[in-house]
Amino acid sequence: FIDNVKKIDTKVLQGLVDSFGKVIENLNQLLSNTALLDSDRQHIETTLDMIKLMNEKYVEKLDKRKRENEKRILKVMIDIYQRKHPQESKMCEDLYKYACLRIDKCPFMETKTFCSGCKVHCYQKEYRSQVKKVMRFFGKYMLFYHPLLTIKHGWLSLKERRRKNV
Repeated sequence: FIDNVKKIDTKVLQGLVDSFGKVIENLNQLLSNTALLDSDRQHIETTLDMIKLMNEKYVEKLDKRKRENEKRILKVMIDIYQRKHPQESKMCEDLYKYACLRIDKCPFMETKTFCSGCKVHCYQKEYRSQVKKVMRFFGKYMLFYHPLLTIKHGWLSLKERRRKNV
């Protein structure tokens, strides 16, 4: 069952994770009831363990998808930058490798939207300035090369700002 997760849409997967979180919360409340029979408590604990396992797998899958998507977007940005600046191809290769390592190690991937909105800036100064340079350059061409990505980025930025203001 859990192996079929790759076929589930990301939004549906996020909905499942949210729902499982609520179910886990409710089951934990039930377990705190001292009037439960031992057999009922055992059934609830078994169910809780199973749901926690499924939730864990779904969270892992979501996390993996988010990391892959971030790498894919970064690759697009760097490729476009590299096409316009062929003399900087070595810098672009190094930057992509470094950024992929940082994405793989990011402990906040589950909750963050963009690195710029992150509490911790894990890029070294040199690479941070390089990625800013690439992103500034890509920003000018983003609408022409990837209109859907532009709309999604704008939507996520707006959501992030609203979330911070609340």
